[in-house]
Amino acid sequence: MNKYGEIRVDEMTVPLLGMATPGSEVLIQSYWDRFVILNGQHQQIREIPRPYTGRTMDVPWSQVCAGWLRKPCSVSHSQFHRMLPEILQAYVTVKDLTQRKDRLQALLHWFDIYTIEQIQETIAQLGQDTPVTRITAVLGVKYGSRDLPVTWEETLSPPGTRAEGSLQRYDQLVGLI
Repeated sequence: MNKYGEIRVDEMTVPLLGMATPGSEVLIQSYWDRFVILNGQHQQIREIPRPYTGRTMDVPWSQVCAGWLRKPCSVSHSQFHRMLPEILQAYVTVKDLTQRKDRLQALLHWFDIYTIEQIQETIAQLGQDTPVTRITAVLGVKYGSRDLPVTWEETLSPPGTRAEGSLQRYDQLVGLI
């Protein structure tokens, strides 16, 4: 495995970042339709299809972002950069390295929660210069799943003012009625 956490098998690069330590040795079991990658203790860490089967391999984007965070200048040289949609390619290659690190950290978080299409759509809608916090908020509102209770027990109103479905008592207290 190279220092970027990748191996080459059948002329394709396979990311193993986060699954095995960069520079360590891995074992590869070859089958007619897949490769099984094992760590030094012979435990399976990843299974990928052979290129000629026509099946695709999922890219572990969170792990790719984690690798980019260690070396933010390498983003534009990475093979995975070319796999990103154009909007996200531009988003992660901003010139300011501090801003690039912030964006990579956000992507690392977002990829664990949202699909790449949802992230791309939100950034396209809001624009490249939108702060990370705003994009995170919009993603959460638009695509976040929240386990909210069906009814909330209201406990903040003063005693005697809690009326189900009517604000008439509040109107009386304020003097509108």
